Amino acid sequence: MKPQAIAWFDRLFMAGMAFSTVDAAIQWPILMADLDADPALARSGASLAIGIALVVLGFGLYLLLWYFVSLKASRVARWIMVVMAVLTIVSTVATFFLPDAGDSWPFLVANALFVAATVTLFLPGAADWFRPNQISPATFE
Repeated sequence: MKPQAIAWFDRLFMAGMAFSTVDAAIQWPILMADLDADPALARSGASLAIGIALVVLGFGLYLLLWYFVSLKASRVARWIMVVMAVLTIVSTVATFFLPDAGDSWPFLVANALFVAATVTLFLPGAADWFRPNQISPATFE
């Protein structure tokens, strides 16, 4: 049984993944146009494969991180989530300085959910989750 804070982490993280999926679908034509703009990729016809690989790799890495935080209680994965949250905040702020900023509200929602999920990793009860040999029964209340 997981502590309440980790259950909230799961909910927020998976909601962020859902919004990321919507954002990936919205941004797909832009990604493909960017890849097709590269003459070497255009000649080889590999832009579709590279686009799919980039999306699958991105989602796969996030799900692997979720696995280690939520199911394996990895302290290293928790701190990787913190670094990713900081990078998410920086990249989100940076997008507002781009000419087409604000085109994708699912991107903003997903980023907010990922940052909120990371915050839950430092709520009371979550700290005990990352110390598996010292979990007290009060953690699960």
